[in-house]
Parts: sequence; C-alpha cells; structure tokens
Amino acid sequence: MSKILIGLMLACYTLAANASDHQLNFSFNGGDNDVQVLAKEVEVTKYKEEPYEGTCYRQIPYQDTECGYETDYRRECRWEPSRQICETDYDYQCRYETKYRRECTRGPSRQECRTVPGQRVCRTVNGRQECRQRDSRRVCETKPGREICRSVPYQDRVCRNVPVRRCHTRPGRNVCDNVPYQKYVCRDVTKYRSEPYSCTKTRTVAYKEMENVTHKVKVQYLGAIDKADANFTLKFSDELKSFDTLVQNLNQEATQVNFQVSDFTRASDYNYESTLKVEFFDLDEAKAPILVNPENVKVGIKGQFELELSNFTEGMEQLRAEIVVYDKEKKKIHFKKTIDLLTFNKSLLDNGNILFKEELKKHGFEKIKKFPLGPFEKARELKVTLTFFPLVSKVPGQELKSVTHTLNTKAKF
Repeated sequence: MSKILIGLMLACYTLAANASDHQLNFSFNGGDNDVQVLAKEVEVTKYKEEPYEGTCYRQIPYQDTECGYETDYRRECRWEPSRQICETDYDYQCRYETKYRRECTRGPSRQECRTVPGQRVCRTVNGRQECRQRDSRRVCETKPGREICRSVPYQDRVCRNVPVRRCHTRPGRNVCDNVPYQKYVCRDVTKYRSEPYSCTKTRTVAYKEMENVTHKVKVQYLGAIDKADANFTLKFSDELKSFDTLVQNLNQEATQVNFQVSDFTRASDYNYESTLKVEFFDLDEAKAPILVNPENVKVGIKGQFELELSNFTEGMEQLRAEIVVYDKEKKKIHFKKTIDLLTFNKSLLDNGNILFKEELKKHGFEKIKKFPLGPFEKARELKVTLTFFPLVSKVPGQELKSVTHTLNTKAKF
C-alpha cells in the first residue's frame, strides 16, 4: 500500500467565503523545479464608505455669570520682642596630662652552685665485676638577674572638643504671614451650547462581490531525484489563502518524501505566493550509517581507539556515532563524545572489514589511571557503547532512528 504523507500550512487571514472542494493534482516531473497555481472564484464580503444626510452639532459660545467662594490671602503682621538665644557650641582645646608607662630593668646575673654526691659505679670485665667509688663534685650554673619594673610618669598632649554655651540677644522684629480666607466672588465666563444643523456624513456599508483567489506555488525538488516518483495534491484550506498538501510516494521502498511550505507572501488582496520544498530522501544512503556492524573494539589507557566494522559502504557521506566508554571498576562514564568516524584513519583488513583508528585524547579522552591500592592491576574492564546515527534530512520529516551497539573490552596497563 502506498504511503501518504499529509502536511498542512495554515495562516490567520480570514476571507468570508464559502470554500467548496477545489484541488490541483500533478505528478513529479523528473527533477526540474515547477510552478503550480491554485485558483478559485469565491463570493467575498467587502466594505465601502457611503454618504448620507444626517444631523451634526456645532458649539455656540455665550456669556454667563458665575458666583462662588474662592480662597484668597491677606497679609497679617505681629511684633516679636527681643529675646536671648543660647546655643551649645564646641571648642577644640588641648592641654598636657600626666600619664604613666611601665619601665623594667634587669639586675646583675648570679651564680648558683650545688654538690652532686659521689656514687659507686660497677661493670663486668672478663666475667668478673669491677667496682669503683666516684667522688662527689660541685656543679655551678649562672642565673640571670632579677627584673625590676616601675611606673614612670610622663607628659602627653591631649586634644578634644569641649562643649561651650554661647548666648546672644536677638532684637525685636515685625513678623508677617500670608493668612488664607474665603471670599465670595462673581465673574463673567464664556460657555458653549450645542446647536444642531443638517450635514452630509459617511458610513461603512458591506456588500458582496465575486473574486478570483489564486495561490502560486513554486515547487522545488531536492535529494534523490533519480529515485523519485510521486503524485501531489494541493487543496485550498478553509481560509483559502493557505492550502493542504497530500503526497503519494510511489517508490517508498527506496525513498522517503519530506516536504515543507515556506516563503509565504501576499502579492495582493486575493493573490498569494509560497514555496513547496519536496525532498526525496534516499533511504539506502540515509540508512547506510546505521547498518554498519561493529565486530571488535580496543581502547588504550591513553585513548588509543580501534574499531572494526563490517557492512561498511564506501562513498558514505557521513558516519556519525556517539562513543561512550564506561569504566566498570569505577562504575562511571569515562568518555562520551559524538564524532564523525570518517575523520578517523581507516584501513582494509584481510577479512574485508574496515579498521578505524584514532587518538581519542584529541577529543578530550583522559588517561585511565590505576587505583592507589592496586599497583598489580594488569587491565581495566571497559564497556563501549556505540550509537550510529542516520543521515539527517534537509527538510523536516525525519523518520529513521539511531542504532546502538554495546561491546566489552580491556584497557591494558
């Protein structure tokens, strides 16, 4: 059964029209870019300005008298007699004060002596014990003199702010203030009254009219044109300026059809333009990276990496893989990076497989170190997870999934 992919591009401009079924069918033309035009005549609601006789109003000025209370001010003065005003001020004053400091001197050294009593000392010589009496002796040592301290007076200049009370007499004076009061006032003011008169006015009137709605679609074909075979249907949506796209892939075993509507423009009120990008995604080429099979992997403690792959297709555009090295002893991921394996050095093996070699330290691999208490460790158990990704479509609609393989290896010290 043929696989039908349905895409929808909608926009938010409303035409009050009755959108009956109208569609445009066309087939893949062999590779050249194409132009298709959707067209439909519809009844739409339009609006126009219409004059009519009505009543307008103009403002006529006239004089009137208004009375009321207003706030005014009068000046009131009072005599304030002279009085004495005292304030606290500060003077910076200095004087000498007697203070004391501790001074110490050390007396002359003295000699203290004591007598160490004699003792009997024995030792064994040629199997017999010999003893002798050690005489008492006088032992003397010099002791430092005593420290004598006393308080010695001295004069120190001390300055500080000293409060001083100062007074002065302020002479009598006349003090005046503005005092508010209410005053009754009448004034002549200009007012306005509305006066009607006949005039011509305009109003908006709705009316029906037939319009030809068109949508010019520029069709661009991308990808595996040589394998392409498909039928297309373009159909106006309910809003008329947008359209629905239906694609029937007639070669779904070899291709996947992805499409996208873009570059929408409004040429005039009822004429629109947009671009339909159609990509024939080569499934054989896209699947090639996920069909490879890792046969063997080696990882050195400094990041030397070797990977043997079978089912490798020459001429592959990209072989992107995520390499995850898991340290089984430390129970944590040691290295994780997504790399294009085609950047590695590769060589053909006798069994027909391809060997990929790379120094992963160039990609951030850190040296695997022995445990502090394991000097006799010979190798480290590692688990290597390889996730291969298919080629990515240039147009939204990717359906292929990545493939993951897990292999075990040892990094020898």
